[in-house]
Amino acid sequence: MARQESLFWDESYGEEIERKAASKTKPQLRRRKKAKREVEDYYALLGVDAAANPAALKRAYIAKTKEFPPETHPEEFQKIRAAYETLRDPAKRKEHDILLRYGETIEDLLREATSKPTITRNAITLLKRAVTIDPDHRGARLALAYAYFATGRLAEGCGQFYYMRRRAQPEELPALWRDLIKMLVQTRWEDEALAEAKRFLATYPREACAAWDVLYDAYETLGEGDDLIVTIEKIISEQKPPTPDDIILYVAWIQVADAVDWRDRVIRATKEARKFIKSFSAREDLSRIAAILRKESEKCYNDNDFDTAKILIDLALVADKSDTESKELSQRLVTISSLLREIELAQHDRKIFPPLIGLAMRWLNEEFDFFDEEIDDVIDNMLDEAEETLMDFGGIGGYYAAGVKYLKKKYPALYKHFEQRWQDLIKEKTANLNRDERRSFYF
Repeated sequence: MARQESLFWDESYGEEIERKAASKTKPQLRRRKKAKREVEDYYALLGVDAAANPAALKRAYIAKTKEFPPETHPEEFQKIRAAYETLRDPAKRKEHDILLRYGETIEDLLREATSKPTITRNAITLLKRAVTIDPDHRGARLALAYAYFATGRLAEGCGQFYYMRRRAQPEELPALWRDLIKMLVQTRWEDEALAEAKRFLATYPREACAAWDVLYDAYETLGEGDDLIVTIEKIISEQKPPTPDDIILYVAWIQVADAVDWRDRVIRATKEARKFIKSFSAREDLSRIAAILRKESEKCYNDNDFDTAKILIDLALVADKSDTESKELSQRLVTISSLLREIELAQHDRKIFPPLIGLAMRWLNEEFDFFDEEIDDVIDNMLDEAEETLMDFGGIGGYYAAGVKYLKKKYPALYKHFEQRWQDLIKEKTANLNRDERRSFYF
């Protein structure tokens, strides 16, 4: 692309985009025929004009509540209160004003524009209408940018990001840039995404951890995932003098190396992180490092990335060996790792009684939320099919008892973690068997 370096950050090109947009005659938007949502005019209800300031709104509200007190006019009072609560809140007031004027909200337009599986000309028209009505609506701007990118209109898509960038606070810029890179990847602008990712890292090196997955996608799409690791390593080497906050770069290093499945690099990054931590001696520095690592470990845990979570929490313990929460999380991750490893092995074990795998997965999901919501339906079908089949052989209780015995021997972590539930299951399933039948199956 000819002007890649200028699309997002160059002021002169961005101003050119805005001049062209401003030179076009803006349409006089009218209420669409299909926009039929009605809303009560809260300004008329309170007896103020649409330009009333907060003080005028409050005076009108007090006067109206005296005229219609809740004791004698409860319905009127509720309407007056709703009107005041809406108009005193800037965001709610803007939404009310749009609905009052156009008979629809920005959310209505977004829903209609995205209701079809493909991006149509009408969808883009609706999104353009949305940003014309509310130029600062971030969701509408992002949706329009995506529509432009997806239909091959790169400059116009980047123009939407330029508009948002000009009005964003400094602390909002990294997240906005991440959105641009992610959107370029999603809409197959791979070269542009990679160029933006490289510029992002050069501008915000310490944001590498927060954006590592987006950056990884941009690099890996063109087969350059290894280059991202090398870039992060170079950024780390250039941080002089090092500060406790630089630990976040080691987190990014570990996460990207793990995503690339470069185990040697994961080990190296972990060792270097340990050295970095041990280079500090001040208690406040080590506490800061431990807090960052614990927070990032918890993020990985919530994303079910347990291997990386374990690496990070163990590094946190290097910084602060006495932290009880980190110790508990580390032990919890050991347990999870053992359970998942045994579940994976059990799924390929032809000797195990299949319903036991389903039950173990269900119990694990109840405790740790490992699997998708659909897993319950899969497990129910598995249990039903197995029990229907075995009923033809005179009952299923003995198979459960023998299966649990096999599981206890072969998969000790799964058995021990749910020991009481396995025992309760055996009692339930063998309740109709006599003593000799139970013993013959179990032993």
